Amino acid sequence: MYNYNLILTYKNKDDINIYQKEFLQCFNLDEYNYEIIKKKMNNLYSKVNDIFSEAIEIIKKNNNFTFKLDNRDYFQLLFSWENLEKTHIILNQYFNKKKFKKI
Repeated sequence: MYNYNLILTYKNKDDINIYQKEFLQCFNLDEYNYEIIKKKMNNLYSKVNDIFSEAIEIIKKNNNFTFKLDNRDYFQLLFSWENLEKTHIILNQYFNKKKFKKI
């Protein structure tokens, strides 16, 4: 599943290698495998899509893509360098039953 208890440090060090490593650790992986990550993200999306629906709508409204994406694709964007830290905090709070704000 997803390791929502991992403490992310990649932004503190501004290091893409640390981001990549921590991204994999979030999904309990040692190496990048698109098919496994996609399956895990789809599984995660099915559990939490309601708390990210507003964020996904904002991304959809403001995207400049020339191709069509579905909500699962937009959900994957929440795991980019810019967004992973905030997404991870929300997932941690959600799965640990703490109060959280929708994004």
